[in-house]
Amino acid sequence: MDEAKKKTDKNIDVILADIRLDEANPDNQEGILLLEWVKSNFPDKPVILMSAYMADGGKALLAKGAADFMEKPVFLAELKEKLKILTAK
Repeated sequence: MDEAKKKTDKNIDVILADIRLDEANPDNQEGILLLEWVKSNFPDKPVILMSAYMADGGKALLAKGAADFMEKPVFLAELKEKLKILTAK
């Protein structure tokens, strides 16, 4: 997560992160911590979170400020459409 924080700045349009930033640890949910950090430091930056492990469709993540949630596997056409919408100016 530290690496993601270092690379996040005002020039990024959208943040795309997996819930589990460390796949080796099944309890890892650093992506949610990253969402919370982004919303505290860059509140206007949209965050799309993805996971293969969320049974509720990410409703709790949307309540925490995620712009969207994608269940894995992520389909490129769907991701492109979401990015297009979120970056429209």
